[in-house]
Amino acid sequence: MDSSLYFWKESNVKKACEAKLTPLSVDFVAKTGIFPASKGSSVYTCSPDSCSCADFSINRKPCKHMIRLAYELHIIDLSGVESSVSASKEKNY
Repeated sequence: MDSSLYFWKESNVKKACEAKLTPLSVDFVAKTGIFPASKGSSVYTCSPDSCSCADFSINRKPCKHMIRLAYELHIIDLSGVESSVSASKEKNY
C-alpha cells in the first residue's frame, strides 16, 4: 500500500477501489464529487475535506468517498491497492 495511505483506515482504502464506488460525477474545478449511497437512491456530496456520509460525520476522518475522490482527482494513486471485494474472493480459495 502506498505510504501516503498508511494512516487511513485500511477498509476504507480497499472499499474506495471497488467499482460500485465509482462517482456519479466529478467536478475537477471545484474538486467535488457525487457518489451513490450504499442503500437507497440518495447520494453523497464529497470534497477532499468533507463528505455528507455518516462515516465522515461520526469519525471526522477520511471516508471511502473522500479517498476515491482523491484518486479520481489524481491526488493519490490506488493502483497497488486490492479492493475489499477481490480480497474476500481470495479468502474463499
